Amino acid sequence: MASLPADDPLINFSPDFPEDSIVNILKAYDFEKSKRAHALVDPFYTIPPHSARADPGSVLKVESETDTSLYNLPPNLSLSRFIYQSYDSKGRYVPVSAYVLWPDEAVPCNGGPPVVIWAHGTSGVFHESAPSNQKDLWHHFQLPFHLALNGYVVVATDYAGLGVREDSDGTFIPHEYLMPRAQAMDISTIIPAYRTAFPTINKSFVVVGTSQGGAAVWMFAEMLACKSYPTPGYLGTIALHPLLRLLDLPLRAPIMPLLMVMLGQSLEFHSQGFDEGFDASNIFTTHGKEVCKVYRTSGGGNAVLFQLPHPQSILQPGWERDAAIVRYQNWAQTGKRAFHGPMLVIQGEDDPIVPAEVTKRVVNETNLLGVGKPIQYVSLPGVSHAEAMYAGQMKCLQWISARFINAKLRSSFYTVQPLRQPASRQKETNWFISGQSFPWQQV
Repeated sequence: MASLPADDPLINFSPDFPEDSIVNILKAYDFEKSKRAHALVDPFYTIPPHSARADPGSVLKVESETDTSLYNLPPNLSLSRFIYQSYDSKGRYVPVSAYVLWPDEAVPCNGGPPVVIWAHGTSGVFHESAPSNQKDLWHHFQLPFHLALNGYVVVATDYAGLGVREDSDGTFIPHEYLMPRAQAMDISTIIPAYRTAFPTINKSFVVVGTSQGGAAVWMFAEMLACKSYPTPGYLGTIALHPLLRLLDLPLRAPIMPLLMVMLGQSLEFHSQGFDEGFDASNIFTTHGKEVCKVYRTSGGGNAVLFQLPHPQSILQPGWERDAAIVRYQNWAQTGKRAFHGPMLVIQGEDDPIVPAEVTKRVVNETNLLGVGKPIQYVSLPGVSHAEAMYAGQMKCLQWISARFINAKLRSSFYTVQPLRQPASRQKETNWFISGQSFPWQQV
């Protein structure tokens, strides 16, 4: 069993770990600390005693008015945080933190302010990577801020294992990374929780997710196709560049070793959710296990992750054929099954993490099943991974608005026609949000 990340990490570097990587990892860790709204130990994430056996969907704690001065939010938006009970993939009850981003004025809607349930992309696999504890809520203007600025109440789960570190019995809660069933349960159980915690907002909702969250909302739509998961108020799903099936991605892609470093943490902590035969030595070389140890002892998020040495050589040859990995893929895969729609899938054509051809193939194969309700696919020429959240914002807002007035939809494939050629546009994000330190920084 892997050791737990420390509250005040002392990163465990071996004597021969590359010095330039050490420098960059420490700088990245300091950067991540500067992005946190609260200190390493925020009392909010400590749950009430004797709550470990509360029913899933129960509200365990509510902070109705979070101090927005600790965050970097657009003016006039408000923030709440709450903790609710969910399940993990083994059916164990787990507390999960979440936030609510409130618009200043809501879109007029019967039943109260309309709700978008937001499922975030990869932020890390340790408890300090919770979006509710990020000053910019992790995805900032990529979508959550814009949803709220356009009049929607954004209800966002952190996912189990991010935010709340342990339950009231002191049992550590790992994050089940790239296990969409677990994140879909966090979406399912947040619905009764937000309705209890904030009863004045709308019971109807659209679910929107990106990357890891894109797979989670797709799996949620598949769960809704089963009669055992009735969910009144559901209006549809938007999946942006969903990471549906790990082994469908190019195995030699530069991102694959990093995905495996994160997945490896989850498999070591929680492999009994689907398989008891996981052995890290079958996946990682000696150097690869050292990289995993550094990441684990850092407790860091994506900034630290991308500073790790991650050549293909940290993975064992043929790792993808390991029996535990194959069983994981069969257990975790999403798509090509009945789902409760409608669903909108948005995909950048130049996505280096989730290739467009992979997403489009799953959409086609799902559509050919002739099950569920309409599935629409929107292709974004010249657009990368996270950047699809910006390029797809107008489509998302139009689609969400149509769902709240019950406009009829039909399956379709559509390619956006950009006003300008891709070569003339800003390709990648080259900025980050930072708080004001001096009066002269205000514009």
